[in-house]
Amino acid sequence: MREEFIKETKIFDKTEEEHKQNLLEEIENSKKRLIAFYENMNFVEDSLVDYYTYQIKAEEAKYGYLLKIIKENRI
Repeated sequence: MREEFIKETKIFDKTEEEHKQNLLEEIENSKKRLIAFYENMNFVEDSLVDYYTYQIKAEEAKYGYLLKIIKENRI
């Protein structure tokens, strides 16, 4: 039986600038998701109120965490 080996590629760490850019992009995406969740709450049926409430709370926590990181790193 012949074994084949898969060549592994090296993983490089992101540069400081790439890390900052990813944080800024992620906070912008989080903000957009929050806006969408809030808008959806205006049209939600009774059965989905809890779903959107939990989604909003989770996204608010993530947004707050990202803001904290950005402030700590002075980005």
